[in-house]
Amino acid sequence: FYVFFKVGASHFMKYLLHPSILFCMTFALLFAFAVGFTAMNFGALARYKIPCLPFYFAGLVLIFYAKFPISQRLLQYRIR
Repeated sequence: FYVFFKVGASHFMKYLLHPSILFCMTFALLFAFAVGFTAMNFGALARYKIPCLPFYFAGLVLIFYAKFPISQRLLQYRIR
């Protein structure tokens, strides 16, 4: 919800059409639906959600950084 409200609904849908973001979100949501529909016990749901989470998180991060890119000044900052 944070990314959706921070980016805004119109920009969220616009960025969702980018091929890499679309792949991440489609894979995560279809995989989660398929696992939830076919698994009968909670242990299987907990185990099979692991491949879904990195793709879902990567899609949200790509949407957030498409709207709010990292400035060059922050990229040049070094910790000493």
